[in-house]
Amino acid sequence: MAAAGSISVVLVRWPVVIAPESRHEDRYREVARLRDLGVSVRYTWAPLAASNGETR
Repeated sequence: MAAAGSISVVLVRWPVVIAPESRHEDRYREVARLRDLGVSVRYTWAPLAASNGETR
């Protein structure tokens, strides 16, 4: 959907939804890929929503 331009925002509660904690390095790659496609990743869990960004 992101590649087709059908979405512009992905809402998730926790980063583990994007990639499990055991593969956390994949999370950064996938978030970057979404951003490259013009899609924002937004978190709904209050502590992450405050920054609403994935940081390393």
